[in-house]
Amino acid sequence: RFASYMHSHRLQADGNIRASDNWQRGMTLESYMKSGYRHFMDWWLEHRGHESREGLESALCGLLFNTMGYLHETLKERDNG
Repeated sequence: RFASYMHSHRLQADGNIRASDNWQRGMTLESYMKSGYRHFMDWWLEHRGHESREGLESALCGLLFNTMGYLHETLKERDNG
């Protein structure tokens, strides 16, 4: 399911398709945190029986992506710092 989620988010606003390894370019920790918070709120809404922007599965996948990305950037900083 996570792979399907990642593939579905390869389409960019300009119509181009991201490379499948684009995630390696990273994002700022703040970007991961803000996006992760939005996905967490969607998860929380679904848990409470309310409809969210994207649904439960996508919220969980988005939260996973942001958690793993934040960890990746943290480990890079630790190892290169």
